[in-house]
Amino acid sequence: MLGRAAMNTPCIFAKTDMMMYGEDANPITAYSRRSLLEAYSDYLHDKYDGISVSTGVIFKAVKPILGVFHGTKNSRKWRYSL
Repeated sequence: MLGRAAMNTPCIFAKTDMMMYGEDANPITAYSRRSLLEAYSDYLHDKYDGISVSTGVIFKAVKPILGVFHGTKNSRKWRYSL
């Protein structure tokens, strides 16, 4: 069920590196939802730049971040905007 938790509420694992692996600090992408989304945007830009929207790749690429704002006000609007 960890896979579903990661997909539905990815911010639930924000402190995993410190708690499970004994790291001194979490990665920069774990500091906020914004930093997570900016890093993911850069990743998508590098990986999928130039791929046609009609290939269905866009939905598969966006699906992992649908739950980023899970439990927050207006989270439904966020999902619809994607």
